[in-house]
Amino acid sequence: MSNDGIKVIVHDDIYYSLHSDTLQRDFIRSASIHISKNPNLYSFESLPAFIHYRPLPPLYQFSSPIRINCTKGDVPRCQKCHCYLSPFVQINQQMHAWYCPICNTTNSTIHFTPLSDMNVNKFDREELHNLVYDIIPPRNQLLKNGEARCFLFIIQEDLLNFGSSSQNNLIQALESAVQNFKENDKIGLITFSSVVTLYNLVSLKAMSYSEFDTELVTDPLTLVNAREFSQNFISCVKSRSKLDKISSPRLFTALQWAQNYLKGLGGRILLFTSGKFDEKNLDLISDFKSESISLSVFAQTPNSHLDSLALATGGYSTHIFDDSLLSSLFGVETGWDSSTVFRYDSRVAKIGPILSGFSNNSEEVLKHPVIDETMSITVPLSIIPGSSGVFTFQFATRFTTDLGERLIRVVNGQMPISDFCPMPYDTSAIALYILRLNAMNILKDQISFTKSMQDLKKSITLKDLPLLIYTGNMREKSMLMSCSVERFGFSVLVTVFVVNEVNYYVLWTPKKVVVYPKPSDQEIKLIQQISRQKGLIMTSIYSPETVEEFQSISRTEQEAFDWFQRL
Repeated sequence: MSNDGIKVIVHDDIYYSLHSDTLQRDFIRSASIHISKNPNLYSFESLPAFIHYRPLPPLYQFSSPIRINCTKGDVPRCQKCHCYLSPFVQINQQMHAWYCPICNTTNSTIHFTPLSDMNVNKFDREELHNLVYDIIPPRNQLLKNGEARCFLFIIQEDLLNFGSSSQNNLIQALESAVQNFKENDKIGLITFSSVVTLYNLVSLKAMSYSEFDTELVTDPLTLVNAREFSQNFISCVKSRSKLDKISSPRLFTALQWAQNYLKGLGGRILLFTSGKFDEKNLDLISDFKSESISLSVFAQTPNSHLDSLALATGGYSTHIFDDSLLSSLFGVETGWDSSTVFRYDSRVAKIGPILSGFSNNSEEVLKHPVIDETMSITVPLSIIPGSSGVFTFQFATRFTTDLGERLIRVVNGQMPISDFCPMPYDTSAIALYILRLNAMNILKDQISFTKSMQDLKKSITLKDLPLLIYTGNMREKSMLMSCSVERFGFSVLVTVFVVNEVNYYVLWTPKKVVVYPKPSDQEIKLIQQISRQKGLIMTSIYSPETVEEFQSISRTEQEAFDWFQRL
């Protein structure tokens, strides 16, 4: 993954966990390495920690979360940040209040159970004992339409020129697509040229508008049952056949109308366009995401701005006649108005450049649409100076099961502040990690150890070293135990860092820090700061005169042996 200069090579275990159909993972947290010009641990440029989350992994009987029935309205949530209950919640001794672990707000326990069910022990809710659980919510908790999938088609009229190949292919694709509609699906239709046309698929009437103004509407667009009015839908598409191309299509005006009519419903916008236009509107991204609307683009010509809109809202961007993808959009049960909300403790960490395009609802809440079961989300974090303790977070995903059940899946997590380690310079951790993987081969004795280190350096260059060395999740205690100390070792492999576009090669040893080429006083201060972040007490810095001398020091058997003995 890469974004704004951030480069992350994901460990095979993480990739497998996020994409496996048989391995269940609720979330994976990790620390990553990024060689930054700024050695400050608290710099956003470093971005040391990431949380990887797959909202809707395949579930099997042995791993299905506990299901909590809250249809009576008893869904306790923090009055400030609206997070759900978790095992990290603290209840006072008098059982009168509970304290939110994310924002530290005091909440009353009177809402733990409904008034109609006071015989239940309200202080022993299942949410307080489970990191992951599904809520069967009351209807007013669903926020968006919870009864039907919604699809709104937007078609550029240039594609419907009478007798053209694009018209024939598009109509064939739509006729095939309507065969995939489910019983309760709802659809709507908008076409656009120099004006935007809204259709009533029941009365087969249409109204055209040159701009977006809801006060002009006399016959508003309504979404109708897809199966019942599929033929009316095809007839309206065919009725818009044109002979002339329009030079200035009103694409974003059409998208504004679409957003207005999907407000409060959520759903998919399926846009069919030539892709040739100069109009831009970035404001639509936040509008779509706040309403759980995803935009999928089917274009004749690739358009980077449309691609960005689709990616940011959880949609797809492909060629206009990608029939297989079009059909697949109607086969995903959970993809129509599902969304994930990420709540986190903003006192401990900040969010860096979001790789998955979350929208900010508030300082502590991020929201993103969920397009299908294969989607995963990566949230980068950066430590706040002076913070301590633990970092608490919560994912909440609203979705529909294959049986049509509406659920809210809550995944809680907590990680110690030590996970925000100074990873941007911790190549020593990588050395230890590789050494442990090769322990049987390289730790038999001093000679084989030294020889294997040479073989290791020949076969693996610095840029090929794994950049992710600390991985794990709530279910892999053994991996956490085996990897938690990797970052604290001295390194006999050379660390490369860049200051003012100059490569400096650094070797930490038990006695001194060896640097080549010779740094200036300013660079020495940076190296000292890095050493303190690594937990090392640096006694001296030595700069060899030649690169050969530096290589000789790094090959010294005694240095390597002393380093290993001190671990």
